[in-house]
Amino acid sequence: MATYLSFPILDILVQSVEDSPSSADAVKAVASGILAHYFPASNGFAVTPVSQPQPQPNRDTLTLRIQRHRHVPGYPAPSPDRQGLVDHIVTVAKANCDAETNEVEDLWLTMKDLEHTLDHANTESGRCWGLMVYATTFTFYEYHRDLPEDRRLVCRGSYHVRCDDSEIDRELRYLARADASFTRDGGASD
Repeated sequence: MATYLSFPILDILVQSVEDSPSSADAVKAVASGILAHYFPASNGFAVTPVSQPQPQPNRDTLTLRIQRHRHVPGYPAPSPDRQGLVDHIVTVAKANCDAETNEVEDLWLTMKDLEHTLDHANTESGRCWGLMVYATTFTFYEYHRDLPEDRRLVCRGSYHVRCDDSEIDRELRYLARADASFTRDGGASD
């Protein structure tokens, strides 16, 4: 099965991130393009940017919510008192840090951005998927609101945008299924 790299525009976006991993625009474009490919509106998804105050003005991140309509096959019809869309995946995209920034601190702050956004996500069960796109790396997480703070993100795997395209493809295809559960072992199975 062809991955996102088989689409020329997405391959060009991936190349732009590889050429310039510290370019915030390139990282945002590759994250937006790949997610829009796997989560189209025709399948009941909405990929929307989140406007939120950043903890530090120089942190150039893009936060995206991938929402699905509550009433899809495998899910009960929404009750009238609940919103029709629910957060399915929350993504934070961030370029590689510059030479003046400590990379470990930058990664930690990006994870905190992701966790903070997930803490305020509209979920059905307090659980949601998280994705951090940091330069050329896609890292998948499960988010569990009932776990202690700073332990709510459970890492599912970290992959390079080009070298691991089949693994990223498998993960995103799994997450695009309406019945994507949190009980699977290891990587996605399709």
